[in-house]
Amino acid sequence: TTKKNPKRPDMSEQIFKAVFFDLGGVLYSSPIKAIEDYELENSIPNSTINSLFLRENNKIAFQQLEKGKIEVEDFVKIFTSECLAAGISNINGKSVMELIHKSFLNIRPEVVQTIHHLRQLGFVVAAITNNWKPHSREAEKRFNPLFDLFDFVVESWKEGSRKPEPLIYEKSIQYANEIQKETITFNNSIFLDDIGKNLKAAKKLGMTTIKVNKHYSSVLSAISELYHILQPTILKKQLTLPIWSKSEYEQLAINWMNAFTGNKPSHLLSFYDIAVYFNDPKNKEGILGKKYVKKYFIKALAKNPAWIWKPLEIFPHHQYDTPGFIVRFQIKIPIDEISSVIETGLAVVKINAETGKIIRNDIIYDRVAYKRLKSQRRSKL
Repeated sequence: TTKKNPKRPDMSEQIFKAVFFDLGGVLYSSPIKAIEDYELENSIPNSTINSLFLRENNKIAFQQLEKGKIEVEDFVKIFTSECLAAGISNINGKSVMELIHKSFLNIRPEVVQTIHHLRQLGFVVAAITNNWKPHSREAEKRFNPLFDLFDFVVESWKEGSRKPEPLIYEKSIQYANEIQKETITFNNSIFLDDIGKNLKAAKKLGMTTIKVNKHYSSVLSAISELYHILQPTILKKQLTLPIWSKSEYEQLAINWMNAFTGNKPSHLLSFYDIAVYFNDPKNKEGILGKKYVKKYFIKALAKNPAWIWKPLEIFPHHQYDTPGFIVRFQIKIPIDEISSVIETGLAVVKINAETGKIIRNDIIYDRVAYKRLKSQRRSKL
């Protein structure tokens, strides 16, 4: 017999209809981890910044910021004043907010892939986030791809309510029912967050909760737990996706890889989903959203129009029933009119089984031989 976790109720009969994700600490890397790393790198005593957030004036101001009652500039002034009052001169409100914003650039591709897959299966998938009014037009634009990734995003500053207050969870269920024919309740919803009090509040309302810790391994464990909980629902509702044959994978892989050759960004982009995650040696933190991938492709293809990309081997690669493939490829890079070098790499591709569009793409290669030969040519001049 299977030994059951006493802390987790038996969910073999439970049917779930919606999954809600936190952003910072779940979809993005944890701001808490970013702050800890910053303190370590700058020889600042551990938990110094966190202790500043716990000062009453800062605590109140941050809650007001997340409820949309004050703006970033107001919080920066209050936080900086509290730093000075505490005798700390090497930290201020502006540097802390920049640090938090920077952590939001580090996207977790496994979570992006999971969100795509759950939406394909028919679950309502949304985000519940404590955030604040964007301080600039550029900051607002960076947030836009989330509205393509999720069915909807519940933002604390727009709702005037923040986690762990019940109202923001109630609003989330309300919005879910506006886009779903079946009734969605707290009892048939799952919520993933990295902060205990937010999860405790959601659980009290009836939601099934999953804790995501700040470390990367915890993200993978949380995804595994999520699929374990959802498996009875997937089986009972017979939620299935189209199955791709080996020849279909190979043809897509060949057509997609060939599209990197030449300066045809529109053609290359036609292979990608609107909410794609893209990662390569130039973008190690990843890019979310076709609009931003487009900007990168336009520059990269224009800079290297003579590079010739060629697939060498193609391997089907499935994960949690998300179809995809791995490609071992080569790039022929011309040095001048008579010489060139060959570099090799790997590409991991995950696709939407229904549309055939790429939802996740990780590309790994280096240009060691290219750089070495180019350096040798320069030294001879």
